[in-house]
Amino acid sequence: MEKANEVHKLEIQTLDRLAAFPNRPACIEPFDRLFRDRLREKELAADDRAVVGQFCNFVPEELVLAVGAQPIRIDSGCHYSARQGSKSLQADVCCAVRSLAGLAAAEDWPFSALDLIVAVTSCDGKKKFAETLSNQHDVFVLDLPQSNLGERARQWWLGEIRRLVERLQKLTGKKISRRSLKEAIELTNKRVSLARKLNQLRKSERPPINGADAMLVMQTSFVADIEWWLEKTEKLVEELEKRQADKVGSLPLARILLTGSPVLWPDFKLVELLIKSGADVVADEMCSGTQRLYNPTVVDEWTKPGLIRAAAERVLLPCTCPCFSKGARLDRLTELVNNYKVDGIIHHSLRLCQLYGLDSQTVASQFKKRRLPWLEIHSEFGPEDAGRMNNQIEAFIEMLQVDR
Repeated sequence: MEKANEVHKLEIQTLDRLAAFPNRPACIEPFDRLFRDRLREKELAADDRAVVGQFCNFVPEELVLAVGAQPIRIDSGCHYSARQGSKSLQADVCCAVRSLAGLAAAEDWPFSALDLIVAVTSCDGKKKFAETLSNQHDVFVLDLPQSNLGERARQWWLGEIRRLVERLQKLTGKKISRRSLKEAIELTNKRVSLARKLNQLRKSERPPINGADAMLVMQTSFVADIEWWLEKTEKLVEELEKRQADKVGSLPLARILLTGSPVLWPDFKLVELLIKSGADVVADEMCSGTQRLYNPTVVDEWTKPGLIRAAAERVLLPCTCPCFSKGARLDRLTELVNNYKVDGIIHHSLRLCQLYGLDSQTVASQFKKRRLPWLEIHSEFGPEDAGRMNNQIEAFIEMLQVDR
């Protein structure tokens, strides 16, 4: 309980800092309260439905919903948990993995709620951690193909998703039907549509919501009941549309596109520092942000096999994660730069995150050729590196102001 209180204390501190930013939309309050009061933890404790947790975003949530289970994503940015995880993992393991290890060792939320964990081989750290975790939890591993391009990759992944379907059906004792999967896809597609509406509003000259609050909304979708999220986000979007019409919102000193390693709750310091500098994150290409809810499930054939294939392809084909040998990350970043009138790109690399650390050089070289300002920021969970990061950000924003 003491460890759980320490984790929650850090969440409250982040929420208090976000609340101190001026002119927040009123309808952000339910998203704040979801974390502040740990509402989802209480809901699931009183719910007899199975809970399926995943690392990353490669488990099609529509399949989990179709068997009557509850999907959540269990990544964490808690530096207290990362320190606890260092007791069982070496210090040269990524802080995102160490944070998960700390939460798992303490059986803290969300691990306390899980009936099944689906791990995906998206990075070596999570893959090996899943092996350790299997000693105390029911863990199912999905093997990613090396590339997400081509028919061979498609067929491999479809086979993995079919294995997952069998495991989910065994977990709940309920078969996926065409009807249940169709209804689940309609729900997840409605969520994508709302998320897109929200992010479209951030194109405004004066965005009606700041980047930290937008990230908060996206990350509540990790754990929130999907119908709850739809209801609250619909009200938020309505308020933001009115704010946009009334030109309510700050005019940022610089419009920033954020990419790279995920910014994970409750470690929002990078986005917080940018807002404090007078800049704002108007767009992101992150699995913890916009990319999570960007792609709808596109159905060509409304049979049960066709729906399963569509769900499998949604999480694979458009994915921009550098875990694949080739991908669409550069194209996606270029699209965001053009659509959101970006002044500069900040690439966030968690210390020891090899995937994004290595990929950044390739991507950076392309944007530098186009003379688009690029800043690489390395960070670790916790406040210790905030001063150094703040200096980098302020210098970057000052450079952008000179170049305007």
